[in-house]
Amino acid sequence: MLPMKRIGGKFFSLVLVMQFILAINSPVASAANVTFSQAFTSNTVASSTIISAWESFRSQLSGSYNSFTWSSTNGASVTVSDATKIQTLANALRAGTYTTATIGAVTWYVGIGCGLASAVEFSNQSTCSCASGYSIRPLIGNANWGGSNGTTCGASTQTITITFFDSASDTIAPTFTSSSTFSVAENITTSVNAATIRVSESATVTISAGADATLFNIITSDSVTVFIRFKTSPNFEAPADVGGNNVYDITLTATDAAANAGTQSITITVTDIVETSAFNSLALAGSATTATFRSSVVITANISVSSKVTFTVNGKVLPGCKAKSTTGSGSSNSVTCNWKPSNRGTVSLSASAAPTGAGITGATATPLSITVGRRVGAR
Repeated sequence: MLPMKRIGGKFFSLVLVMQFILAINSPVASAANVTFSQAFTSNTVASSTIISAWESFRSQLSGSYNSFTWSSTNGASVTVSDATKIQTLANALRAGTYTTATIGAVTWYVGIGCGLASAVEFSNQSTCSCASGYSIRPLIGNANWGGSNGTTCGASTQTITITFFDSASDTIAPTFTSSSTFSVAENITTSVNAATIRVSESATVTISAGADATLFNIITSDSVTVFIRFKTSPNFEAPADVGGNNVYDITLTATDAAANAGTQSITITVTDIVETSAFNSLALAGSATTATFRSSVVITANISVSSKVTFTVNGKVLPGCKAKSTTGSGSSNSVTCNWKPSNRGTVSLSASAAPTGAGITGATATPLSITVGRRVGAR
């Protein structure tokens, strides 16, 4: 009698299971696309037929691959492309070795030991996780065989289909995984990114069309990321886009090594910023118009934008009151200065503000005429 192993309430021949596992070490000479497609039933352990198909699928991954698709009868599907990293995943699946590969913003895993010691799992989450995502692990030995774009433990009934595409038959165009709409404040410099663009696989990304294409440069960051920058700093009050509405339109094209090309139109909207500053108030404590010779008095200034403020009397900077930072937010930003008048008689008290925000002009307060009188009492 053959030795048996209980898996999910059913018994399987250990010889048969070992044949499934050892099959991975006998790759076939294949240069074609390789597909796994099996029907899984909710709350039911994967059948020996599914296990056999999974191990056969893995053993056939002996070719050269640059993309794979994962689809399900539950409507979920994903296409992943990157010649180097897809090959890494295929090699690990065939050999039964742990590996990870981050493609775009998603990390894919080939895990080992979720079930039998040498069971192989393929997922975009950590090994043996129940988190929502894509995962397949037929040899887990219970009903948590995986799922597609949803819970991967106790998933609904579905047919899961995975196809690794041979490099020679690559017909899948890169897709754009980043947003198609961006917003930036006016006056950003030409060295600042107006948009960050990401694609699904290694590709060359170009600005290929669009009404405002000539107004931008494209900077390559890595094989799947580029930055879009203005050639000239944009001015909200003088828009340079076609239509003059501060919405810039360009079209991007991503071309992979097999000359497959995907396009995406994007918009970059330039928003207005406050470009001037003003003093809301400048006053002595209690709104006084008089001060006492060599007696401390507090001056308070309020400015419409965050600034560094310098206080002066008769045009001379007050000690300890140069470039003092305001506190506050929005259009109310305050700062104080302790002043001990060193001149008697009538003096001119003023302040100047240097905004901390880029592109905002400074302001000077309307001078206050303050009468400084003699100090009364003991010196």
